Amino acid sequence: MARGPRPRPRTPRAGPAPTGEAASAGIMRGVTPPASPPPADLDRDDPACAERLIAAARAVRRHAYAPYSGFAVGAALLDEHGRVHVGCNVENAAYPQGLCAEAAAIGALVAGGGRRIVAAAIVAVSARAALPVMPCGGCRQRLRELAAPNLRIWLADEREVLGERRLGDLLPESFGPSDVGRTGPAS
Repeated sequence: MARGPRPRPRTPRAGPAPTGEAASAGIMRGVTPPASPPPADLDRDDPACAERLIAAARAVRRHAYAPYSGFAVGAALLDEHGRVHVGCNVENAAYPQGLCAEAAAIGALVAGGGRRIVAAAIVAVSARAALPVMPCGGCRQRLRELAAPNLRIWLADEREVLGERRLGDLLPESFGPSDVGRTGPAS
């Protein structure tokens, strides 16, 4: 009996193929897009770093799910490999179950293989005109887990940069990995 090539099994699709922006970005349902490739010259002290992080945070902010508060936030983090990871806030009808943009970005960073945050940008529009929106207390602590107190955080809205802070200024005398006898990535 002659044997030919074996037919390839077909994998059922979970839904229709992505279209528009999702298709061009290579995003499929249930699949996290990879972190952006590191440019050779991206350095946290370079103004281009701030521009790139703020642009990424602005872009992801448009995807925030904030039906209850209407307060959309985007965050972008630079990891130790020069890759940018983004996250937006996701609200939930059971309010404590919502997810802050910074926490979502940290999850993307860790899922992408990063272990250290070297720069950050947060974009939100405050009801207090021209004042930057700061990370909440919980997110300051989450950032501290993977970042040193000298972490640069750029704060912006949709039009302009409203400020820059260091994590140590937002979370002085912080509790970190070294306090529990561990040498964390940002100790």
